[in-house]
Amino acid sequence: KTFCELGSGRGTTSMYLSKAGYEDITMVDLAENGFKVAIKSFADHNLKQPTFLLADVEKTGLPSGNFDCIR
Repeated sequence: KTFCELGSGRGTTSMYLSKAGYEDITMVDLAENGFKVAIKSFADHNLKQPTFLLADVEKTGLPSGNFDCIR
């Protein structure tokens, strides 16, 4: 299961889906501060770290059809 959270902030939705079994998660945001919080939160809950992409959600460069779920 692959998931991409656009405008992810600190990754609350990504953490929820990681706990639900999504193993390949990408978080996209323009603000790096949220990623710092997410890194700690994922580690504190013993969850696999997602891929972090610092980018505009309209210009991610990610291939089309690469995810099972996008939010």
